[in-house]
Amino acid sequence: MKKRIEALNLVQITSNIGLIISFIFYLITKHTLSVSFYWLFMYASLLGNVWFLRKWLKSGLNIDKRKSKNIYSELDNYSITFVVVYALIFLAIIFLQNLGVLSQDNFYVIILLFLFTIFFEVCLYISEEKVYNETKKLASQTMKKMTDDSKK
Repeated sequence: MKKRIEALNLVQITSNIGLIISFIFYLITKHTLSVSFYWLFMYASLLGNVWFLRKWLKSGLNIDKRKSKNIYSELDNYSITFVVVYALIFLAIIFLQNLGVLSQDNFYVIILLFLFTIFFEVCLYISEEKVYNETKKLASQTMKKMTDDSKK
């Protein structure tokens, strides 16, 4: 949990707060300004999530100081699937908006994308926390095995 919190960034935190506020403001007023802020915070949230993943992937657990080998906590298959599906859905919505099929203030698109974004972020954090714990367990097992082998 501590590593995941350390990987969070200011853009991600402010964009998620702004996204929630603009979403609530949109539901209450349905004003065009709230729609503009919603999409602005949605793009910023995407940027924040990319920075989160980038920082998360760079963190490693140094398991062997003599040989400088690292075990890195990498994205697992679930995380990659979440990222690809989310990106494809988001790009499809933007593509349809550019074609004029969907408008940017479409009530159902805004609600569904907001709910899907929340679901995506929660699943991503849970998945990455699981990968980190598995990596930590593997590193401790490797260190234990190395110390047992060196005692022989």
